Formats: sequence, structure tokens, C-alpha cells
Amino acid sequence: MNKLILMTVLLSLISCSTADKKKEGDGEYQGITNDAFISPPIQNFTDEDDFLDESLGDESNVLFAESIEKVDSNELEDFSGVDHPLVKALVACYQGKYEEADLIFDHNLKAYRQNPIYWTQVANCFLKKDNKRKALLYYNKAKELRANYAPPINNIGVILERKDQPQKALKAYEEAMRIASFSLTPLFNSAGLFVRYGLVHEAESSLKSLIDLEKDDIDTISSLAYMEMIKGDY
Repeated sequence: MNKLILMTVLLSLISCSTADKKKEGDGEYQGITNDAFISPPIQNFTDEDDFLDESLGDESNVLFAESIEKVDSNELEDFSGVDHPLVKALVACYQGKYEEADLIFDHNLKAYRQNPIYWTQVANCFLKKDNKRKALLYYNKAKELRANYAPPINNIGVILERKDQPQKALKAYEEAMRIASFSLTPLFNSAGLFVRYGLVHEAESSLKSLIDLEKDDIDTISSLAYMEMIKGDY
């Protein structure tokens, strides 16, 4: 994300000159009013901002309200009419429009600087660019603002799993589930971890909980089928 530069405007001394003076209001600052210096209202954390409108997608997806990770790239265009700036920024990241996402994040920094959702989405964008170090930095920033906030904890688990630290990743997923028992994403991630290592009993328990909620979720069905293959039930 582009850094915001704080600039100090110095008033220049007027020297004697035969050149014509510029008329008041001319130059690059013409048109700027006092309104430009008014800070936007602070956007505090609300639980509603953590969930997506399920009407935006048609395909069966057990995590749709929580994450666009499983949304097909063609469906991302359906988010073009969404007004929420943080959703717009995240969709831009998932479309690979990183400069556009950075501009949205920068423009909304003042309003959302005390909101853990903002820093989580900034971190998500860095994670999409595979910059795990900066992603971890901003996930921790989100945790500082709201200690019992599940999304950054879950996503730290994703980073740990990508770093091939499955035990630590599982602990992060479990912590996220403890904090937000209603959230399905850490359950989905822990199930995927169990599937990856062939832990049949643990995987099936989690996968069946997910399939009860969305019977047509393709990833869950495929994982259950894989577990049956491991058990030899072709």
C-alpha cells in the first residue's frame, strides 16, 4: 500500500520583483476549500460489516457470506455495484487490480484507521500478492485493535499453513472457532488441513458439519469423497 506523505506547506517570503503578481486563487490550489481539510467521520467496527450479501452469488458456497476466496473470478464482476469501500478494495485485489485497491485503501485510511476490518482487508490484499510478512504485520494490527476478532487469527493460520507449520495453523483455526463459534471459515480451513494429512476421523467430523449447512458445496463434497477413497470405499 502506498504510504501517505505528510507535507508541510511553507509560506514563502515575498521579494521585491517587477514581475506581475498572480491573482489570488490562481495556481494548483485553486478550487480547494476548507471542506477538503475536514476529517471524515470515524467508521467504527460493526459485526454487519464482516459479512457479504449472499444475494450477490448464485453458486452453492458454504462460505459465501464470509469470504470471496471461493467465488469464481467471473462472479467477482457481480460485486461492481457494492457500495462498501472495503469490499470494493478486496474485490480489486482478487481481480489483480492492486493499484486500484491501494487507492481505495489510502482514500479510506482516516475513516477506518481504528477499525480492525480495514487492517484485515489490507492484510488480505498483501496475502493475495504472497507478501506474507506484511500480511502478518497488518493482521496483528487488527488484533491490537480488537483482541477477540476471529478473521485475522484465522488468516494467520492460513499463513502458518503456507509456511508448512500445520500444528500452529490448527491452533490458530481452533482459536478462531473458539472466539466466533458461528464462523464457518476456520472450520472449513481446519477440515482442509485434516484432509491434506489424511486424518479421516477429524476431517469427516468437520466436513459433515459443513455439508449439513450447504449440501451442494463442491469443495466439501470432493473432500468427503477423497476421505472415502482413503478408507477404501470406492
